Amino acid sequence: WYISYWDDKKRRTRRVLDKDATMQDLWKAMEEPDLETSSFQWLFDQFIDSPKYSSLGSDQKKSYLNTIRILKAMETKTLGTFISDTNRHNWTPVLMQNMIDKIAIETPTTSHRVKENISAIFNWGIRRGHSITNPASIVELCRLKPKQRLPSKVLVAKLTEFAINGSKLKPHTKGSIPKAIWKSLELAFLNRLRGIEVRHLTDDHILSDGLMCERAKGSSTNVTLWDDRLQHVINKCVADRDALWKKKGRAYPLRPERRFLVVNNSGDCLTNSGWQSIWRSFLERAIKAEIMVEEDWFGLHDIKRRGTTDTEGTAEDKLEATGHKSRAMLPIYDKSIARVNTPK
Repeated sequence: WYISYWDDKKRRTRRVLDKDATMQDLWKAMEEPDLETSSFQWLFDQFIDSPKYSSLGSDQKKSYLNTIRILKAMETKTLGTFISDTNRHNWTPVLMQNMIDKIAIETPTTSHRVKENISAIFNWGIRRGHSITNPASIVELCRLKPKQRLPSKVLVAKLTEFAINGSKLKPHTKGSIPKAIWKSLELAFLNRLRGIEVRHLTDDHILSDGLMCERAKGSSTNVTLWDDRLQHVINKCVADRDALWKKKGRAYPLRPERRFLVVNNSGDCLTNSGWQSIWRSFLERAIKAEIMVEEDWFGLHDIKRRGTTDTEGTAEDKLEATGHKSRAMLPIYDKSIARVNTPK
């Protein structure tokens, strides 16, 4: 049994009951309010029920749910209803621009997410015949100021100690912390590396005089010379990884570039999503343990900033250590305060 209805001047049908439905079932189905198939809320609901949404990670799902929550709270002046309940076929780039600009006044970062999510939902709908155009495709976004967080030396030291102590416990037990946490903290600090650069380190980067650091985003490759601290973390990476592979009966890769130094509890190379998951859990536990507060939250990339700031020497020395080719990048990572003499 189907009902027929109009959606943006197009005749459509929707199944309401199976062929064995009784007359009483039909009357009951017709008494229920019809779906608002022209609204953005209806399109969003279809997206939520789709395999596409099911395949997303938890953070992406939360982002989409936050987007519809914002739209449900935005009331239109002319229609007196929430924008999520309005006819999506009437949405224009001007309406979208005004909406995103309004969100950007208080939460610029959120405005970027809302625009991206709405645009993705419309594109999904276009491919499935639910929409014709994407009004969010040409929306102009506000410029975001990059966050340049610098965790204190004391905080980094406490977190590293907390991670080392937790890594000594059996994995997946209460209080245990993945060994990849403290190793990544040390490698990022000592070599002034980004997170992706840490995760891509392999045995092939271990040289006789130091650790070769291949950098992303066009930065120059350099070698961090050995000291006791760097040698210790590299030795632990190799020993722990080899022991884990032996325990799990995994084949030992002959090619050194396939032997990653930082691995997860299964012995595999850490992915970005895998790292974000364990890092988030680690900081949440650190907050619960009163080692830090919510305002101290930072990412592994900020450890590179800490390492650059703590590097001794001139600006040229720091540029050589970080691998940056442009001196204009130095103020982003070097937050040290110059010490000067009084005038004579």
